[in-house]
Amino acid sequence: MNKENFRFYIKVRTALNIPAGVIYDELYFVCGDQAPSCTTVKRWAKWFREGREEKEHCRLCDIITGDESWFYHTQIGRRLSNTAWMGRGNPSTTVVRRSKFAPKILFSTFFKSNGPVFIYRVERGQAIDHHFYINDCLRPLVDEIKRQRPSYGTSHIKIHHDNGRPYIHKDVSNYLESEGLTVMPHPPNSSDLSPCDF
Repeated sequence: MNKENFRFYIKVRTALNIPAGVIYDELYFVCGDQAPSCTTVKRWAKWFREGREEKEHCRLCDIITGDESWFYHTQIGRRLSNTAWMGRGNPSTTVVRRSKFAPKILFSTFFKSNGPVFIYRVERGQAIDHHFYINDCLRPLVDEIKRQRPSYGTSHIKIHHDNGRPYIHKDVSNYLESEGLTVMPHPPNSSDLSPCDF
């Protein structure tokens, strides 16, 4: 028996008002060590009595995080790479700092626990509003998810992104809902909680 069969059996027996201990004894008598533990049977029976029908699908690999980040064209050496032996009385070396006008590019990046899913280069002067977010970020992201997961598509995928105005716009929420994506909520009065901000 697999887990789904155990769930179904526990659900039916719970609906017949049979105690969880008796259900566990029946499963153990038939399946032996392959039966779920007594604690698991009690937990599932409790959930079914409370009206819970579906099991939770919250796997880390189903969460997609997205945010915008600036990337500079040049790499400035780290402190360790700028160290040098100095003789007594010699002046210290000068460390070059990045100019605030150094060329940079804005990328909108979406990734899962196993790597990037979709990266979009934002053109200079592009307004980041809800139209941009839906058309240039979310639609290609959904297409990429469907390409990577042809049998599952967007089912059980959760989006974790900023809670700024372009991301919480009603059109964005409607689009995500129409595609079957769930948005992970932010706590009240929180600013930007996207974990990829650095």
